[in-house]
Amino acid sequence: MARQFTAKRLSAAAAALLCTIPLTGCLFDYTDGSRIVPEHQKKTTASPAQTTAPPPVAVTETTTASVSAASKTTSAAETTVTGTTQKAAAAQLEYEIIRNPDGTETATVTGFAKGVTMLPAVELAETPEGIPITQIGDNAFRSDHNIGLQMLVLTDSVTHIGKNAFRDSFLRSFSLAERENPLIMDEYAFYHTEKISTLHWSDCHVRLGAHCFAESGMNSVTLSGDLNARDECFAQCGNLTAVTLSDGELVLGNQVFWSCHALESVTLRDAAITAKDYFCASSGIRKLCIENCTGSAGSFFCSACPFLETVEIGEGITALGPYAFRECTALRTVRLPASLKEIDESCFYGCGQDFQIIAPEGSAAMAYAAAHGLDAAADVPDEAAEESFKVYDTEADKYSGYSYHTAVRMEFPEKACCGNSSLESIRFEDGVRLGDGAFSMCRALKKAAFESCEEAVFGNACFSGCAKLKTITFHMTNGTIGSYAFSRNPSLEQVTIGKGITEIGSYAFSDCPKLRTVILPESVTVIHEDAFSGCPDDIRIYAPKNSAAIDFAVEKGFGFEYR
Repeated sequence: MARQFTAKRLSAAAAALLCTIPLTGCLFDYTDGSRIVPEHQKKTTASPAQTTAPPPVAVTETTTASVSAASKTTSAAETTVTGTTQKAAAAQLEYEIIRNPDGTETATVTGFAKGVTMLPAVELAETPEGIPITQIGDNAFRSDHNIGLQMLVLTDSVTHIGKNAFRDSFLRSFSLAERENPLIMDEYAFYHTEKISTLHWSDCHVRLGAHCFAESGMNSVTLSGDLNARDECFAQCGNLTAVTLSDGELVLGNQVFWSCHALESVTLRDAAITAKDYFCASSGIRKLCIENCTGSAGSFFCSACPFLETVEIGEGITALGPYAFRECTALRTVRLPASLKEIDESCFYGCGQDFQIIAPEGSAAMAYAAAHGLDAAADVPDEAAEESFKVYDTEADKYSGYSYHTAVRMEFPEKACCGNSSLESIRFEDGVRLGDGAFSMCRALKKAAFESCEEAVFGNACFSGCAKLKTITFHMTNGTIGSYAFSRNPSLEQVTIGKGITEIGSYAFSDCPKLRTVILPESVTVIHEDAFSGCPDDIRIYAPKNSAAIDFAVEKGFGFEYR
């Protein structure tokens, strides 16, 4: 019988799982990215003539206390999501304490305390003495292979992460608690962190320094809020497949996603864009979607992307810079808005003549197509076509390729692609209906993604028994997940569900022995009791505070973190 978990306020014990400390935060300037430090936080040394205010005092305190048996049996009100007390974990770090002119004290984490041999998870809020932690220092956790810090939670008090702070570390999970203060991450802060798999932050104000996450192991980036990303911030992330940036001001430096060869889709939504050059150039991107944004695309914005097939730019964008889509030889469909007034002559240089521009009649885009001898079609919405689904014919449409990516609404009958041995990647956009067992036992399938599907139906066991399936991502997809839909997938490690999904059915993700990360939205209000039956004991649920997903995690005894 399904058991409904509705969003409600947690008990006092559960609510105490995350520390919230009101502090003055650091700000940054979106124009040049310079840090503005309030006067009372600056480290200054008083001259001999100064007598009105004591000089700041920096003290480094080292604590080597390990987690004792007593700390493991503390009350539920003291226990954090990491399984040990936040104070016990904090005691295994080393700090620099700064006394400010107004008499307050703040702490900068400088690394692990001497003698610490293992600290897999930590939540940074305050020192064991109650001093708020505001910064992580340069090189603090760089190359921490021997100690193995894997999980990090930053509370709102932390506003600055220094250069190389986690460079070459084994960090796997990095989450932000509900934040009001901006967060600054300096250059190379998370460079070459090969174990990090996702970044999923909501309503944040973040500045990322040059090369901040470059060459890291993540496979998806979903950020909402104001983002200032400096040069090559995510460059050469070899596993990155999907990027969504939304709901804020986007200040994008040069080559932010340059040379991400596995990249399949980039979506920019509901944002004000200021972009420099080579944004996602020389990447493996197949689809670029810019929705309800203002601003322009810089020079070489998406150039030299040999697999780019579809470009969809909505109303609000006004200009496309020189060589924006240069040598995108696979380009087939380019949808452009009436708001677009400037298209540089070289915008589509080297793309050939095989693509079609779809734009409103009388627009600058239609004039550009005519002037350059390109195929063009008037953008007239066909509501009837939008509502219809194309039914997959198991004989005529029999698929044998390694990747299936479609923006057409598709319907797959029962067991339509069951047992397919070549398909490695699947991605649906706009809408999908999957019958029972539609993609079950696809032996080569490694990842499945559902993007902006206004209607999605997941039949029973539709992806069950896919031996190599590792990641499943839902974004802006409306629907419910049926019984056994993704069950018995021995390689499945991560499930990311965005807004839209409302229910997770019986045994939907059951018997997935490697599933440890599940990201759920507030829209999920019904989770059946046995949805994750047979999954590891250390599975973690990442969900908004006071959501049904958090209540479910508490009820089942799963680890969880707020996001």
